[in-house]
Amino acid sequence: MAKVPETDRLEEEVFDFVRRTEEAVVDAGRKWAKVVEEFIPAETPAVQELVKGILDFTEEVLKTQREFAHKMLDEVRTKVDELTRVDVS
Repeated sequence: MAKVPETDRLEEEVFDFVRRTEEAVVDAGRKWAKVVEEFIPAETPAVQELVKGILDFTEEVLKTQREFAHKMLDEVRTKVDELTRVDVS
């Protein structure tokens, strides 16, 4: 069965939202790491561990967002399939 054009648009909107959110999270992680680095030299193990923790957190957020986007799209596809199978006669 061919995709319904409306689902293509919706998919693109969802992925655009996820991309923008991911960019914001990564940017926040970078800013957070930079602020910490300004107060404590980056060479110290504590800062390196803190930056690693921030990046690990950011990675987990991105993973969660991807899972959310895929689940949402699966639900939308299921509903669209159900609607296109309804007998209108």
